[in-house]
Amino acid sequence: MEAAMTPLDLGGVGRIPDVESLQATQPPEATNYLSTEAHALDSLGASTRPEAQFLAPFRQEIEDNLKAYARGLEQALRAEFETIREQLGTSIAALEKRVLDLETQTNTRLETLEAIRTPSSSPDHPLEQQENPIRTQRP
Repeated sequence: MEAAMTPLDLGGVGRIPDVESLQATQPPEATNYLSTEAHALDSLGASTRPEAQFLAPFRQEIEDNLKAYARGLEQALRAEFETIREQLGTSIAALEKRVLDLETQTNTRLETLEAIRTPSSSPDHPLEQQENPIRTQRP
């Protein structure tokens, strides 16, 4: 029964204090308000007392359920993370392929342009004539 009096540990996330410690830390006016509210509910036939004794048998079950829920969330998040990681890997591979294809295409075009720009054996080549004045204008 002593375990029922200790706060509920959430496995490093935090702690849920037991009802007695919450009631003990409330200011007097809040306690008075709660007792007035409890009295009003009692008069309507709804019983709110004793909360701590009512929850004590279920405390371990509640704690186990919360831990199981946290484990389930963790597993779901890990699965989602792995899915996203795989999608990113696929996207990165596709982008790398696209960049490689663009590099190849660009290099092919550059080689073609360089082949066209290469001075030909005929002196009246149009590109040769256009390029010579440009070269002479450069310092």
